[in-house]
Amino acid sequence: MSKPAMDMFDILNHMQDSLRQLDDILTQEQQELSAGRVNAAFLHRLTENKNEQLSTLSHFDKLRIQMEQTLSINAPYDQDAKLNDAWLAIQSQTRYLSQNNHQNGLLLEQHLKHTQEALNFLEKKSQPTNLYGPDGQSHRQGNKLGRKFGV
Repeated sequence: MSKPAMDMFDILNHMQDSLRQLDDILTQEQQELSAGRVNAAFLHRLTENKNEQLSTLSHFDKLRIQMEQTLSINAPYDQDAKLNDAWLAIQSQTRYLSQNNHQNGLLLEQHLKHTQEALNFLEKKSQPTNLYGPDGQSHRQGNKLGRKFGV
């Protein structure tokens, strides 16, 4: 194998490493979102780590595309079994991670919905109930009989 092909293999290996790290992050994210209470600070750090890995992956993918142009080859690299195996593994892992990320998104959406429902409930409960009117008398909403006088 020539040196440039070895460089392509190195690039693909770096992509696989990034995908493995992304898998670890998504697993942690799913565990956190599946817990009863979510640690927002931890979830934020996981999101930052996920974005960092996606950025790294994007960087190596750009290098891969440049190398393809230099070598006049294209994925799935049928002409080289080692490159082809690495590329197929990357595609498989990417599909798997995409599904996991989608599931995490659904879990997050459920947490946001639950949080919004709790906020709506608390907001409704915090509104004044007008137990006493300006005249100091008890008023109930929907009371159509007027004031009650005691003798």
